[in-house]
Amino acid sequence: MNFGILEPLRADLLQVERKMRGALDVYSPTLAELLTYVIDHGGKRLRPALVIIASRFYPVEDFDQVIAGAAAVELLHTASLVHDDIVDNALLRRGSPTLNLHWGGGTTVLIGDYLLARSASLATHTGNKRLIEKFSDTLVVLVEGELREIFKDGSIFSREEYSRRIYAKTASLFAVSAEAGAMLSAAPEAVVQVLRNYGNNLGMAFQIVDDVLDFSGKEGVVGKTVGNDLRQNVVTLPLIYWHDAHPADDRVERILDQDPERERLLAGLVAEVSRSPAIDQAMGDAKRYVEAAKALLAQLPPHDVKSLMCDLADFVIQRKA
Repeated sequence: MNFGILEPLRADLLQVERKMRGALDVYSPTLAELLTYVIDHGGKRLRPALVIIASRFYPVEDFDQVIAGAAAVELLHTASLVHDDIVDNALLRRGSPTLNLHWGGGTTVLIGDYLLARSASLATHTGNKRLIEKFSDTLVVLVEGELREIFKDGSIFSREEYSRRIYAKTASLFAVSAEAGAMLSAAPEAVVQVLRNYGNNLGMAFQIVDDVLDFSGKEGVVGKTVGNDLRQNVVTLPLIYWHDAHPADDRVERILDQDPERERLLAGLVAEVSRSPAIDQAMGDAKRYVEAAKALLAQLPPHDVKSLMCDLADFVIQRKA
């Protein structure tokens, strides 16, 4: 595992890895192989890192509970990625084949369900009733976020609707990760909320950057086909800003309506958006969320981990994948 910016948390994150893999110790060699593949090709471990970071400011009675909480949020995140790949019919994630490619939707759905069940079980290992309730609430919000993308209630070019959607599908889990770490320590409620807000701002910025990279990223670095959001009929912030500047252009609507020239229109539009001021406008929004996250650090007690929190915020903006 490449820890990168999270190197200061190496020892704790290795405990999280062991906890996750221990929770996935199953009877079937084939199932074990699939679960191991999913974990090995999972996320950047930012969410469990947030749990650990947020637990550092005040004493923790049982650090094993923090590790269990961190493993729970990462398995929940991993399950959401598995389900995303089915919804998006994705064949690659971060440059590697998805389960969906080799095993089809039915098996992949069940793998995602299994990961969800295991993540819920790990959440109960924290013994913290409030955390378990927050975990359950966040699962509901995550699913609502995915359904928002499918049902497209409201204007597809509304920045307010976009913000609600990315909070639900991404920022909510960042927020509850930081909140969980604080709740598993002796942190007062005011600090719990500051850390939750830090996670929320980080998550909002993270998703906006993801959406920018879907237009401007290099496929070999991003690990997936650019323009995939629009290909899946999902309108994101760069496209919203571009449409604001070109309200008479009907290419987005034609793409969403499955125009016979859809692929040609899509390729041209993705290239045009990637060269437009819309990219800088969207990145400006992401930077404002990052600055809001950094500003919250002043409300936290002195601790060495605050420098890592600042670096983490910068990483979210600077990343290329």
